[in-house]
Formats: sequence, structure tokens, C-alpha cells
Amino acid sequence: MSSESCCAPAFVIRKCSSNDAQAMTSLMRQLSYPTTLNVMKERLTMMDKQSSQFSYVAELDGEVVGTVGLEVVRKQDMEKPVMFITSLIVDKRFRKMGLGKRLVDKVEEMASDLSCSHMHVGYKAERGPGPAKDFYLKQGFECTGYRLSKPL
Repeated sequence: MSSESCCAPAFVIRKCSSNDAQAMTSLMRQLSYPTTLNVMKERLTMMDKQSSQFSYVAELDGEVVGTVGLEVVRKQDMEKPVMFITSLIVDKRFRKMGLGKRLVDKVEEMASDLSCSHMHVGYKAERGPGPAKDFYLKQGFECTGYRLSKPL
């Protein structure tokens, strides 16, 4: 028996860098978020300069297989900040393996470390109820209202 067959795959969640732009572009396109490699590089560079926005990637045996985008928000009407999950994507080849749950667990840990009172996530209404909403409900999120939006 080889040593490779006895070991579990290495799973790591780490801060995203501009070196991850290619993998991030591919993941974003899987959920129909329009982007290009150059745009993704620009966005990742911009996020590095923001103290309230974060992006993490999940690696399985060195391959980027997921990502989560986060924003910490604190406003005048809030006693404590809240953590928004702005995007969470697991590569379609690796879904239903618990990787999304592990990303949410990591976000919850980070939110707690930052003294956030809540975690929030939105999903596009045109996608309707489906896998994303079901996933978040299974992670303990509750549907508490609606977000209204106006294009500019």
C-alpha cells in the first residue's frame, strides 16, 4: 500500500492573493458572475487595500476549489459590526463534499474573532429558492427579510 493512498487530501483555507486570479475567474464564471482575468486581478488588488473586505480561497491538495468573499460592515445604527458573505463558490467538481460548510465555518470563526453580531448572505431573487438558499438554511442562516435594490 502506497503512502499516498493512506492519507486524506490536504484542505487549506487561506487569504486570496492576486496569484489566484485565474482560479478565481474560473470559479466566478461557474456561477455566472461576469468577469475576465484582468478584471479579477484588479479586484483582488483593490481588495488588498481595503480593511473591511476579504477574499479567501479553499485549496484541496494545492488546487483552488472554492472561494468566499467577505465584507465587515459597521454603521451608526449598529452596536457591533456584521459580516456579509458577498460570494461563496465551490468548484462544481467538488460540491456535496462539505467544502462549502467548511468555508462557512471559517467565516463564522472570523466573524466571532472580529466581534461581529451576525453573519448575512444575500442571493439573487431571480435564482429563486434552490440549492444556494437551501445550503445556507442548513448552515443555520434564517430568512429575515428582503433586500430592495435600484439600478443606477
